[in-house]
This record gives sequence, structure tokens and C-alpha cells, in this order.
Amino acid sequence: MPHVTNCSVVWNFAQNQEGAKQFVADLIDNSRNIYEQSQGCNFPFYQKTLPNLSVRLANDPKAEPSWKYQMLKDALHWTHNLGVPGFANPAALEVFNTYVVPRMFASVAKGECSSESAMDVAAAEVQRIADKWKGIA
Repeated sequence: MPHVTNCSVVWNFAQNQEGAKQFVADLIDNSRNIYEQSQGCNFPFYQKTLPNLSVRLANDPKAEPSWKYQMLKDALHWTHNLGVPGFANPAALEVFNTYVVPRMFASVAKGECSSESAMDVAAAEVQRIADKWKGIA
């Protein structure tokens, strides 16, 4: 998922730049192992470290049916990062981390309120969060 996309950098002011560079290199080298140990939950940081990802997704031995994750093979082309069309920011991350949108859908699915009412509640919550971060950022 793009909202948890990793970005590896070594800052100029890092106290141990060589150690940090080695850590990033080791992380990249272990991308395949990370993917396998997570049973497919953590996609590789760099796609070239797992060149047969689409083959694995098309025939996952742990999935039932085995091909059910095949549609994810090109997910990077049709998913967007939080904050689109802008950048991820603290307000967007708080909206995501507090489940504003899933709670909106759940309240309608459970029959607790109408879709219009759920949308109004979610919009008010998003506005409250945005207003809070405007004063901080």
C-alpha cells in the first residue's frame, strides 16, 4: 500500500552515515526474505529484489483460492499515496490512522445512519483534524 511506502534516506547530519548506508543496503538485500516472512503482507521495498512477484501473486500457496491476490500485481499503477493530489501530511495521516473513512462506511453498513449522515459526520471530523493541524504545521 502506498500509504506505507518506505523511503530510505541517510541524512547529511547522521552521526553514523556509513552504518546507516549499510543498514539500508541490508534492508534492500533482505526484501525477498521480508516479503516471504510476512507471508506477502510486506511487499519488497525495491521491486527488482523480487522479480517474480506477479508469478507469486498468481499462485500463492497460502491463499484460497491460490490466485486471489493476482490483481495486486500492478497495484503501484492504480493506487495513490495519502494526500493525493498533494503530499502525505500529518492531517491526512491522522484521518487515516483514526479510521475516519472506514468508520463512515461501517456506520452505514450496520444501519446506524444514512449515507448522507455518515458522510456529514466524516466530513466534520476531517475538517476538525485539518483545522487542528493548520495551527500546528
